[in-house]
Amino acid sequence: MRAKTTKSKLNMTNPIFKVILMVTTAMLLPWPASAQQTTQNQSRTVWGAVSNGICAGVYVEPSDWPHKNDFECSIELGNMTTNLLWAWIPPFEQRYEIELQGPDGNRIHQLKPFFHSFKTYFSGLAPLSTNSTSGSFDWCSIKDTFEIRTNGQFTLIASMRVNVFTNFIVGQMQMQSEPSYFLLPPITNTFNISATSVQTNSPAK
Repeated sequence: MRAKTTKSKLNMTNPIFKVILMVTTAMLLPWPASAQQTTQNQSRTVWGAVSNGICAGVYVEPSDWPHKNDFECSIELGNMTTNLLWAWIPPFEQRYEIELQGPDGNRIHQLKPFFHSFKTYFSGLAPLSTNSTSGSFDWCSIKDTFEIRTNGQFTLIASMRVNVFTNFIVGQMQMQSEPSYFLLPPITNTFNISATSVQTNSPAK
């Protein structure tokens, strides 16, 4: 005689189940990089003004890929508080406001968007004061992204939309019910492009 078995369905709408699911998800999230992984990127990043404890940064590095005498540019987030923060960013098409100005001050035609490298919409950010790495998101090749036809000094003006929380579960619940983002103050980064050399400029004091 076989024992009688019963099948039970997991109640996905149970509030307790939702909390367990979010806690489990938090354990699998991309946590901030440790201080031992710090690179020189942080010292080359030009940071914007702080808003709600964080600021956006633009890191520009000379590169010969995919074009000779090119620049690789990445957008970063820096946690300027002393606590761990959880950052939510919008879908890629709503994420940035970016403009490149040429030597004459006019806007350079953008050929295509930044390379979409950060697919996750939230990330933990450790304080920069702990010498940890900043949160690097998407990047681009300047010559591949913008129509560069002349040499000289170029100015990249960039800003990023984001929302931050000190508590992951609170942030997850709010962003699932009513997602909202604020635009961080813009960053300005200047650099020189020439036929024979590539040089970055330090931010103005």
